[in-house]
Amino acid sequence: MANPTNTYYVTHNAGGGGIGTEGDPFTLAQAADTVAADDLVWVKATGIYEIEDGANDCVLHITTAGAQQTYIVWKGYTSVIGDSGIVTINANPAGDQFASCVLTAIGAAVYNAFYNFRFTGASGDCFDANGITDDNIVFYNCRFDLAGGWGFQGDNIHIFVKCTFDNNTAGGADPDDAWFIGCIGHTGGEITQGGVVLLSLFYNNAAVSNIYLNWGGISLAIGNSIDGDGNASSKGYFNDSPNSACMIVLNNIFYDLGVGLMKDGVGTIGSHPSNYNLFFSNDTPRTNFQVGDNDVAGSEDPFTNSGARDYTLKAASEALNVGFDAGDV
Repeated sequence: MANPTNTYYVTHNAGGGGIGTEGDPFTLAQAADTVAADDLVWVKATGIYEIEDGANDCVLHITTAGAQQTYIVWKGYTSVIGDSGIVTINANPAGDQFASCVLTAIGAAVYNAFYNFRFTGASGDCFDANGITDDNIVFYNCRFDLAGGWGFQGDNIHIFVKCTFDNNTAGGADPDDAWFIGCIGHTGGEITQGGVVLLSLFYNNAAVSNIYLNWGGISLAIGNSIDGDGNASSKGYFNDSPNSACMIVLNNIFYDLGVGLMKDGVGTIGSHPSNYNLFFSNDTPRTNFQVGDNDVAGSEDPFTNSGARDYTLKAASEALNVGFDAGDV
């Protein structure tokens, strides 16, 4: 988005009569009412956004969609444009709590993108993509936390890059067929129905599946670290769909889980390649998955310091230099 059609500016203390310039900025609600496809909105992170948008029980109400090649982009900054300052949208201000931080009302493809946002404190889902009917939203460097429901809930084709999900009552994210790249999910940060999960870390998610699928498409899990923290009921990567076309599970760490890798039901085991994974200190490494020729079942603690969430391998680890080169995933 090098040359957006329009660029607008937002601050938390704008008076409501601005024109969207840096010197006379919009409120969040004004920006949402003004933007169109291919517009860019810079949101200043020097204060918390917690004023309800009308009667929609949220702080930001998204009613306008971008387009496939011309997303509406929202970017946080602190003092200098592009400094990646984190904007906080708080749905739990003193004396009142809203159902969501952000609510979309499109009923189809949203084509909005959010960079550098924290969505926190909702009584329901922090980011509610219209009760799971909206799709095509991108998140980069965002955090979803302290939700009474899910951190995020929406339909499919969402992309999450370098996002964190934590301390949510229902869980971290509940999309259909989404991508998660370089994300962290802990303490109520599990994800469900994530079609592609790459280079991500999950831990301390209690008696749940850290990555859970129940749909019949193709899914990838490559280069993830999943720590069950010794909970006997925890699962690392779990699929309970009898119609799954293919699950590809490579280069993952399954550690201290009740079950590391699980497919509920048999009959299509051979169509789910699993290889080059490290299993250590799990009650059951895998259920209904064949052992990969290059899987490693560590006999000694292979990690530098798992207690500090450092899962890099010790110099003497049996898993060192035996992974699959997946290239630039």
